[in-house]
Amino acid sequence: YVALSYCWGPKQMAELQPRTTSNTRSAFLVEIPMSCMTPTLRDAVLTTRALSIRYIWIDAICIIQDNAQDWARESQQMGSVYSNAHLTICTQGASSCFDSFLVRPEAVKIDFKSSIAPQRSGAYNIHALSGTWSKRAWTHQEEALSIRKILFSPSQVTFSCPLFEISETTKSKEDGSNYGNLAYIMARYRNSDDKNELYDIWYSIALDYSGREISFRSDKLPALSGMAKLYADTAADEYLAGLWASDLHCGLLWHLSQSNQTLACIIDRPPSAPYIGPSWSWITHEAEACWYYW
Repeated sequence: YVALSYCWGPKQMAELQPRTTSNTRSAFLVEIPMSCMTPTLRDAVLTTRALSIRYIWIDAICIIQDNAQDWARESQQMGSVYSNAHLTICTQGASSCFDSFLVRPEAVKIDFKSSIAPQRSGAYNIHALSGTWSKRAWTHQEEALSIRKILFSPSQVTFSCPLFEISETTKSKEDGSNYGNLAYIMARYRNSDDKNELYDIWYSIALDYSGREISFRSDKLPALSGMAKLYADTAADEYLAGLWASDLHCGLLWHLSQSNQTLACIIDRPPSAPYIGPSWSWITHEAEACWYYW
């Protein structure tokens, strides 16, 4: 099966996409008409069919959205959904479910003429930047845990797996990673057999994750649960709301990226704020977390 990793977008848009609810479940078991699909979902189905793969997993459809028990159960399985998928479609250029990732936006052409040397003239072609996909918290583990990915950006299509990466502009790259990005972090994880290094890699994962946007703060732990399970199995350690029991003495040395925010963030937290996690964990706070190293 194919898994889809995409951004729902603002609430008013997200609610217009086909979603499985208590009211729609029976009808969806019979048919989900293409006519009710939003552009992102329609493109995902067309891509899956073009690859001759029979099944696709889409969270809005495969999880009963108004059933808290089903959502809680299925959200804990998200890691295995993406890690076991034959392929994951990643909509890098889309910011909502209404953005078509198969339609490539035209570059904006800007004419140029030098005011210093009038004989020098030409034009710039400016391509749109990527959408919000790489900035969202939920897409973090969807990207990290997927073995094979097709990434649709506004300018090109890229295929990525642990061994290499190939795109329309780059023939191949050995492991598809650049220093510091999530692919690089996961490549370090796969190649490491040292437990202390695994903890260092976890803090890099937490740094990347904590700087991402999330619509509901109560999702911060569930959206990282797949990564946590992967690490718990590898390191044989106890997971403590974003930290690890055997490395707690280092894990607690977190601070927010703007260090003057750290104490204020803890002190100013209103008593009535919804429970996210323990106050001593970085996971509770709305800012990018960093760690001190000695």
